[in-house]
Amino acid sequence: DIWSRAPMAKYMLNSVLIAGGSTIIAMLCGIPAAYALARMKFKGQTAFLGFVIVSQMFAPVVLLIGIYQVMQRLGLTDNILGLIFINAAFNQAFTIWLLRGTFMGISAEMEQAATIDGCTRVQSMMKVLLPVAAPGIVTTLIFIFINAWNEYTVALCLISTDDYKPLTVGINTFNGYNMIEWQYLFAASIFAIIPVVILFMCIEKNLVSGLASGGVKG
Repeated sequence: DIWSRAPMAKYMLNSVLIAGGSTIIAMLCGIPAAYALARMKFKGQTAFLGFVIVSQMFAPVVLLIGIYQVMQRLGLTDNILGLIFINAAFNQAFTIWLLRGTFMGISAEMEQAATIDGCTRVQSMMKVLLPVAAPGIVTTLIFIFINAWNEYTVALCLISTDDYKPLTVGINTFNGYNMIEWQYLFAASIFAIIPVVILFMCIEKNLVSGLASGGVKG
């Protein structure tokens, strides 16, 4: 019945695009940054790492006014692309921190051996380090996806058109001014939970080892 009362398929597609896009961007930016912090020595490294940790302390709701003003000037309000960039930014610190611990738990001698065999630094990272770090990468990926999938506050403030609403905001269709249609609200919530449960079932074998590798002290 909920499929006929609200555009649930559109809401779910928007959530997939937002969560998937932000996950890809966060990983593409986070992996090189985590690699640099784990393997290279450069001036200001400690300060940069501290900045990464501090940035994780700010909740989106605290920065909501500033986020809206920036998105408005960029023309990204009421736009899926704006939510993708915001979710990627808020998950960036977590990505860098967890992957840095994963990379530091892997012996650098493997990459040195690849370099001796003729690989560049980028090739040794792509062909040696990333395959070994796969459990940690998968763990990071799933947490970013879930955080982006569950994001509500920023999406509620930036998106006003039904065509661009993610599922978390779209299910408010069943929360009216005069009454809450609990039966429809809970049914829609089940559809919001199913994709995350399926994703967990697919990667649970990598989850524990990935969390353990990301917890190495450096």
